[in-house]
Amino acid sequence: MLLRSLSSTLRSYLRKGTSGLTAFCPLQTSKGKSCLLISVCDYSSYSEVKQRTYWQYLKRKIIAPPAPPYFHVCQVGDPVLRGIAKPVNPSEITSPDMQKLVKTLIKVMRKVDCVGLSAPQVGVPLQVLVLEFTEQKYNESSLHLREIRQLAHFPLKVFVNPSLRVLDSRSFSFPEGCASLSGFSACVPRYQAVEISGTKVVQRNRRKCDKQAAQRK
Repeated sequence: MLLRSLSSTLRSYLRKGTSGLTAFCPLQTSKGKSCLLISVCDYSSYSEVKQRTYWQYLKRKIIAPPAPPYFHVCQVGDPVLRGIAKPVNPSEITSPDMQKLVKTLIKVMRKVDCVGLSAPQVGVPLQVLVLEFTEQKYNESSLHLREIRQLAHFPLKVFVNPSLRVLDSRSFSFPEGCASLSGFSACVPRYQAVEISGTKVVQRNRRKCDKQAAQRK
């Protein structure tokens, strides 16, 4: 009896489109009549949050969700950033997929205006790294910053299966940011001098990428 009365009361209020209702429902019990406080949430607004337009539905059906390599930087919490990047098979370095990955890395690195980017940061768990510190960035840095950080500009470099060798183990800490930790920075200890080596990638569209970067400047 209790459940039947409660159910009929809620149905009547929802049919009327009642929003944010708090009401007393009279119930018949063995000892007489009593009241039960009923709170009905905003059913209409809750349903509106889940509604999608027809065009959004159609877009999801026609256009597939983005697949790696992404044209955005994966942020902290993404599983691809917590995994171990796999080495690239030497026979695949000149493949179209590798060319596409390198091209995407360069475009995203320049779009977010950072100095370096790795393949996992665009969703591909491979050991590929691109670095670039342009002369424009160097000139925009203050003279004091150039001296204390020993800055020097260098052209675009692409490393596949990179390895690092420490040349000078003295360490220094400077504020540093990361594209995968957008909006945050911290003092990170770095060695005085290191050497990075790796397999060279011949970029078929290198001139086109450089031309686009020059036009943005």
